[in-house]
Amino acid sequence: VRKVVERFHLRFHYEKQPRPGYELTVLPGGPKFQEFVPVPVTPGAGPAPRGSDADGFPILSASQATARVMNRSRTGTIKESFRNNMAAFARGLAADIDQALGRGGPGLPISRVVDKTGLAGIYDLRMEFASAPAPAKPAPDGTPVPAAADPVDAGPNIFNAVQQQLGLKLTKVADIQVEVMIVDHIDQ
Repeated sequence: VRKVVERFHLRFHYEKQPRPGYELTVLPGGPKFQEFVPVPVTPGAGPAPRGSDADGFPILSASQATARVMNRSRTGTIKESFRNNMAAFARGLAADIDQALGRGGPGLPISRVVDKTGLAGIYDLRMEFASAPAPAKPAPDGTPVPAAADPVDAGPNIFNAVQQQLGLKLTKVADIQVEVMIVDHIDQ
């Protein structure tokens, strides 16, 4: 960044601007997940081997304070194991929404989610939802691969999954304050 600033005489500032997005809140019945309780680590012991449990959810190491691992099937079903605070979950959920809707890509999510749960601490969450199916790759011999199943059959959509599986709710709002970089000057 420093080289760009010097070379192009870049001047910029940040300001907050309203953007559409979602607020994440707790449903009246309360959350359907537990606070993370760290397990004492034996000196020299590394993280637990990765894999999936009997339900197909990624297994997180009992000693790892934060993690986000996803398993994605050909049909577009995503099984996600997440451990972190709710603000980090809200940021990850924005990327999940983009993936479920088949938009966006690597980098910053298009969707915005703000944590309004009031929950403090680190939590273990597991969620299964349907997304846009992964593109089919042709077989090495050139044989066409059958199309993946309709994502509707793959599982609940992301919004239903958040409510039914986590006890949280996503509410669409018109004005989430987002920090935006404004370029004041740049030489060509």
